[in-house]
Amino acid sequence: MHRFLIGLVLCACSVMHTAWAHMPEDSALLMPRPFQNWKTLETDHFRINYRDRHLPFAQRMAAVAEKVYAKQTPRLQWEPESKTEVVIIDSYDGSNGGATVLPFNRFFIFMNAPVEGELLDNSPWIEQVFTHEFVHILHLDQSAGGQTTLRNIFGRFFFAFPQIFSPAWVSEGIAVYEETDADKQFGRGQSAFYDAMMRAEYQKGFRSFSQLSYQGYWGTDWPSGQVYLYGYYFYEFLSAQYGEEKAFEYLRNWNSNIIPWRMQSRAYQVFGLNAEALWQQYQAYLENKFEQQMARLPVVDYEPVVEGGRVNANPVWMADGRFYYYREDGRHHPSLQVIDADGNDSKVTDVLEYQHIDVHP
Repeated sequence: MHRFLIGLVLCACSVMHTAWAHMPEDSALLMPRPFQNWKTLETDHFRINYRDRHLPFAQRMAAVAEKVYAKQTPRLQWEPESKTEVVIIDSYDGSNGGATVLPFNRFFIFMNAPVEGELLDNSPWIEQVFTHEFVHILHLDQSAGGQTTLRNIFGRFFFAFPQIFSPAWVSEGIAVYEETDADKQFGRGQSAFYDAMMRAEYQKGFRSFSQLSYQGYWGTDWPSGQVYLYGYYFYEFLSAQYGEEKAFEYLRNWNSNIIPWRMQSRAYQVFGLNAEALWQQYQAYLENKFEQQMARLPVVDYEPVVEGGRVNANPVWMADGRFYYYREDGRHHPSLQVIDADGNDSKVTDVLEYQHIDVHP
């Protein structure tokens, strides 16, 4: 319990790979209150920390945890040295999670299951989110050669974890790829929603290697979470073009990397191509895949109601022709907007992150 409480205090100070969209703006919602009545349920490889009233949820998670461990550790060829800390949080009604390897391996999961959007498929929520977050741990915790030596001498300090310098599309892509099981129809990678978003990208023109590598997690235009979308299809491409083992070799290639962000050597050492050339092959793969999909779909004539923004969601129409919606463009504060019957768009008020709304005349 002492180690767990230290982790709660350090949570805000360490590198955090948040794995799912729409985190709350008030970061205090992510922080468990350390003086509440916390319990710990231990399995062979995890310590699941929960408030006493959430024991049934923790037990269901424990049943999933070791199954995920047995599946994912051989696939990523990595086993953490100690048990991974897992924190169950009920302070926010979002469907989300986040993982970090500093100062030790841990991740949190919000209890709330998704009710809409890209996470809403028929996957068991606990298994899907647990897989995604634990894959982050298995990826970001890896090291080899000189980096492992540094870690053995100096401990778990920032520069002894070469994988945390991966672009977001690399780390999120492998997590979405591993959460996806096409045979069971689990995960975002097999969803119609992901295909639809990438078809929209096909129509606009696919993003370049530099755009994805330097934009960060969210960007400023739709679709939100492009690093998840492009990252998943990148690993699908590698597996289809070169075989899945080569895809994992590409991931492991940074384990002994001392100089951060060397994407060119990462691609060249595994595939004999520089990063841009590999990305061009990836774009050609996407072009072929989604050109075929588009050819099978009917041509639909439509007119956009709202232009721009990375999230325009949850519209509510009124009898007089007005409608309200949530808007987030990555540049300004999220807001509640209204469009009148003449098409004039104006802000009603700022809001705190993603909101479900209802309107009463």
